[in-house]
Amino acid sequence: MYYKSRKLAAARKRMKEELVALGWTEHECRYKANGTFDIRVEYKTPHIDNNFFWFENCLKKINTGEAYWALESYALQLEHLAWRCNDDNPNNHNYLDTLDAFELARRMILRGIDFNYYAGSEDEIPEDEEPEDYSGHINIIDWEHPERNTFEFAQGWHGGLNDGFGWDFVLFVNAIPVGAIILEADEEPDSDGKPVGPTLEKVMPCQKALDVAQLHLDCDFQFPVYCHALILSNGKQILNGDPWMELDEFTPISSLSEALQPLVFLENRIRHIEEVEEKD
Repeated sequence: MYYKSRKLAAARKRMKEELVALGWTEHECRYKANGTFDIRVEYKTPHIDNNFFWFENCLKKINTGEAYWALESYALQLEHLAWRCNDDNPNNHNYLDTLDAFELARRMILRGIDFNYYAGSEDEIPEDEEPEDYSGHINIIDWEHPERNTFEFAQGWHGGLNDGFGWDFVLFVNAIPVGAIILEADEEPDSDGKPVGPTLEKVMPCQKALDVAQLHLDCDFQFPVYCHALILSNGKQILNGDPWMELDEFTPISSLSEALQPLVFLENRIRHIEEVEEKD
């Protein structure tokens, strides 16, 4: 979606209504595309935004005991992954490749994060205390009780360029931006009926949406770390897939409910993540 563009406004409205009907809650977008030039635009793309404790509060709904308190510091490992991918930041002394960060994020999302207060310390656990009081496991996603997770979306979140683009909808599970929906009208043929653009190939439905999505992912060091799902639409067709798929690998769906019912969405992500884990 480009700033002030009215193309596909009706389709966008229908999608928003469908997301709400499916059980997703709208979250205020802090970094909405507004058409102005921003020298810090690369920091305003979709990421784990813990301002006002959004991420922390989501995790506190699915963790108990010592993990409830430990997540305030240990869960920041997941939030910090994207920051480490910014090679231009002079304060980043521990650079991490985006693909490596994606794999680490995938493991944390699937397996959670273990913590141990005494790990690497010369101190010993007091004799009158139990070891489990100082170590444990933090759930990032509650896979056993998926209904306890928080499913939200934000509209118009800023893309990676100063071109007025904002993601139509960014999908968050427990404040983690795990997917996006992008609507873009297909390229129109010229007056002679020939395709326009850099090639003479036939313009495929939703190709423009995929091109725009991948353009903004290519110049973004944050969103690709967490993004597992991409929904493309030209206002008529809807395709479901992963961010780096070729267009012919996407699956046509008749409505968002086929892919984005919250619990079904999580199950599909589990299946996908587990398949990738097995290949690795």
